[in-house]
Amino acid sequence: MLASAVGVAKYSQKTTTLLIGDNSFLYDLNSLALIKQLQSTFIIIVFNNDGGAIFNHLPVPAEQKEDFYQLPHGLNFKASCEQFCIDYHNPNQLIDFEASYNLCLKGKHSLIEVTLENQQNVTQLAQLKEQIKYATT
Repeated sequence: MLASAVGVAKYSQKTTTLLIGDNSFLYDLNSLALIKQLQSTFIIIVFNNDGGAIFNHLPVPAEQKEDFYQLPHGLNFKASCEQFCIDYHNPNQLIDFEASYNLCLKGKHSLIEVTLENQQNVTQLAQLKEQIKYATT
């Protein structure tokens, strides 16, 4: 996915933003080397929930979920950014994310790592479902 996004950015020569999950990003980490070919601004937003949290929503065997589906890694991507000369941001709040993204738009190549708890999206989705369930028109 990262290599494909770099290809799109290279062809379009426009500011490009890639939204990607942590496991997908890890899978294609070596493609960070391609970013130096770009003349335009390239921003990567990585949702890091320490593994494939999407599997919290799918009917996978609970006893195998962590070892065979989610694959927790315990990593962040700051050192990878340093290695490939990419600006790194790790905002803690939405307002900080907005400031980081606006700063990235003025720069060259950046990565914003949004750190989430693995169960956070499940909890938030359940809360949203409850709100919708009891909403009135």
